[in-house]
Amino acid sequence: MNRAYYLFFLLLAAACGSPATPENNTGSIARADTPVTVNTPVTLIDSLLQYNSEAALRTQFGQANVKTDTLWGPEASWEMATFLYKDTPDEVAIVWQNDQPQSSIAYLRLSSPMVADKPIEYKGRWKSKTGVLPGITLEQLEAINGKPFKFSGFGWDYGGGSAGWEGGKLEKSGISVQLVESPEVYAFMEQPELARVLGDQIVLSSEPVLKKMKVQVQAVILSPEIK
Repeated sequence: MNRAYYLFFLLLAAACGSPATPENNTGSIARADTPVTVNTPVTLIDSLLQYNSEAALRTQFGQANVKTDTLWGPEASWEMATFLYKDTPDEVAIVWQNDQPQSSIAYLRLSSPMVADKPIEYKGRWKSKTGVLPGITLEQLEAINGKPFKFSGFGWDYGGGSAGWEGGKLEKSGISVQLVESPEVYAFMEQPELARVLGDQIVLSSEPVLKKMKVQVQAVILSPEIK
């Protein structure tokens, strides 16, 4: 497995240090080293970053809801991950530092599948303190960031990945995204237009052509905030 290429695809910068302990939606702190009641309704995705082992996740969410499996990337790249609620709308993939499930979290991946030509509609339990979730539009993401941002052009294995928040509000949030366009747009867009947003190039989210492409967030990658 080539992790360097996989991380490039996720466009995830390595973070240093430990994040501040987040709160869950009950207003209490669920510490990784303290047993808590199974099925406690934790809905803030950021709160998962506090866990320091797969065992702690099993204590919190129950044995049946925590599985180890392969997380696939582009060009058949892969790495092992811990999955919460695998194969359900609530699925989250968790990748650990140094591939060791007894260490701090490197990043989380939250995604929602595309169904035929329908818009992405995220139906999972998770919320985000930034508001960035699968299914939000390019325009909504730009509004959250407070300014245009950069991403990799569509139409290839590494396409659609955020490539810089350009000093916006998400700059040090630890968030990266994977964007997708609606396939139906290729039936009516002209080649000169498509050339501005396809292939191995960096695209600015304010590019006018993108307004025709119904761009949405398909996956959110969350790592500890950059200090």
